[in-house]
Amino acid sequence: MLGSFLQCVGMACLAGGIAHIDNNKPAGAAATFGLFLFIASFSSTWLPVAWMYAAEISALAVRSQVAALSAGAQYACNFAVVMVTPVGISSIGWKYFVIFGVFNAVTIPILYLFYPEVAGLSLEGVDELFADGKVTMRRSPRDGIVNEDHHLAMMTQKSHAEKGEFYEHA
Repeated sequence: MLGSFLQCVGMACLAGGIAHIDNNKPAGAAATFGLFLFIASFSSTWLPVAWMYAAEISALAVRSQVAALSAGAQYACNFAVVMVTPVGISSIGWKYFVIFGVFNAVTIPILYLFYPEVAGLSLEGVDELFADGKVTMRRSPRDGIVNEDHHLAMMTQKSHAEKGEFYEHA
């Protein structure tokens, strides 16, 4: 969410700077700052998502396929942005960057509402977030996993495994 916020601010600075760029040094500085802020925040937050988050939230059986699809989708989206941006800038000018800023602003509540936090969890812990066909939302790395039924089943299974007893779940 921080990355989306910083990219939104960067796009606002870039759009505002370019809108008032005619012989205006401060506007040029604002646009330059916005561009550098966007690039720094994108490359440190959103760029690695295709390789990290998709692989972390996927079941082990399909993890490699999901990671490959995610990376391919990111490359396709980046390609589309690179191809559309020159046309957009020549057509609507600085307003093109406002569109990117709005998209980044809209992403913030979507991330908060629909993407569970996986920081600090093992891959098994991440699997617990998606147990029994339900998604357990986790908003902060300080939050525990709230799905008590699945957690109890996992602890029982671990206890039996430690005693050398193995069984199948029904």
